[in-house]
Amino acid sequence: MNQIELIQQLSEILLSPDHHGIEAEIILSYRKPDDYLQLFKQELLLRGIESKIPELPLIALVNGLQRRKKLVEMDWKEDFSSFINKIYSILPDNEIGRSAKKALIDLSVDDDDDPDGFLPEISALLNEHSLLLIMLDINSDSYPLIILSKAEYSNLKEPNQNGFLKKL
Repeated sequence: MNQIELIQQLSEILLSPDHHGIEAEIILSYRKPDDYLQLFKQELLLRGIESKIPELPLIALVNGLQRRKKLVEMDWKEDFSSFINKIYSILPDNEIGRSAKKALIDLSVDDDDDPDGFLPEISALLNEHSLLLIMLDINSDSYPLIILSKAEYSNLKEPNQNGFLKKL
């Protein structure tokens, strides 16, 4: 499976049945990158992207998921409460997501910890609820995060082949 196929598969899992719009953006970024750059110029300028780069389809996925509130970007300087609030916003709206949210409310960490200190605890807690915290590595100083169920992750074909998906 190539990177484009994996990116499309991720978009389908996260946005099904309404994944066609983001898939069109991803395909545009791959087949006609200049058109994609023009269409999303302002958004890409915020990332410092002004011309074609090999990661453009992955950036299209990240930006598309973020616009659709399925992904959050974290700065490693964020405090715990800000981090948790962002995680809440992408938890699935179902029984498992609500249960995980309740458990996260009870999670306490040292306020002086940076995300490296509390991220393993958050990830372990989500894992107890059959959810996985996944980082999409876009070679940036921010960290795009998504949440997948263990079942969704297991349905991905060769998720680590391209190295941009990292289970936390």
